[in-house]
Amino acid sequence: MIFGDLLAQAFHIIPTQEFEYCAFVGKTVNALGVFVNEYAAPVKYFGSIQALEQTQYEKLGLNFEREYRAVYASVQMKGLDKQDTPDILIFEGRRWKVVRNTPWFAMDGWCGVVVTPDDENTTPEAEDDGQSGNG
Repeated sequence: MIFGDLLAQAFHIIPTQEFEYCAFVGKTVNALGVFVNEYAAPVKYFGSIQALEQTQYEKLGLNFEREYRAVYASVQMKGLDKQDTPDILIFEGRRWKVVRNTPWFAMDGWCGVVVTPDDENTTPEAEDDGQSGNG
């Protein structure tokens, strides 16, 4: 580690928020013969979750019609820039898919990612507590 864990040092100053991380583990075929994404069980982490300024959307090549957040945490997350199917985060009562990754994990033990709502899917937790938006 070049400068030590800068994120851990920052967490002494800035507030953190709990989120759940679901790593993509592969695809399986369901009873209808359709490939479905498989994720590891959710694991709780604390990190910094921040709104992403629209001024950064163009720099990052993001869609101006979407909503984004930046998440910084001590967990190695992968997005669409690293694999075909993104890892998933759950916070604010929603599923968020990782679309971009800043790979600081190998150097300092933390990762910065850009996430966008995964509106096509709901979480089992959201379905159980009536927050899925389907009724």
